Amino acid sequence: GIRDAQESRGLGDVYKRQVQDNSKKRIIVYHQCRSEDLERLQAYYQTHNINNDVRVFFDEMAQVLSKSNLVISRSGSSTVNEIIYYCIPSILIPYPHASDNHQYYNAKNLNTSECTKIISNDSVNIENIFKSINEIINDNEKVSLIKNRLKARRTGNPSKNIIDYLESHS
Repeated sequence: GIRDAQESRGLGDVYKRQVQDNSKKRIIVYHQCRSEDLERLQAYYQTHNINNDVRVFFDEMAQVLSKSNLVISRSGSSTVNEIIYYCIPSILIPYPHASDNHQYYNAKNLNTSECTKIISNDSVNIENIFKSINEIINDNEKVSLIKNRLKARRTGNPSKNIIDYLESHS
């Protein structure tokens, strides 16, 4: 799935072109986007016969993530924790205007153990996305290694951990 609440128009356009190039494979795209991009993205996927579920917000993100084989996203802390919890290989594109560049450091944390591919916002283009997707999805050994490394980093359900912490400190 692709998750990008602060998606730039260019990132969505590059991603949908990549999906079109891979449309002969059994792909279902779960794409969270800005409201102003919703109709345009839905029309694009429909025109190119790409199975999709495009929304401004997924109430059941846990279900979407549990079905996902790859996440392409910005790298907010919730997203990174969900990637770890669900053990999903990812391509992360840190939002360059995030305060203190925290999205880069979130992504770097996963990249240190080679659990993600980081693409800088300035480097997002069809070739980089295409190459990164194919490096991951066409290498079962790499996918298995990433999932095992992520599983080793799991410390329970991140949402439950936060709730438990808040309840114990109230």
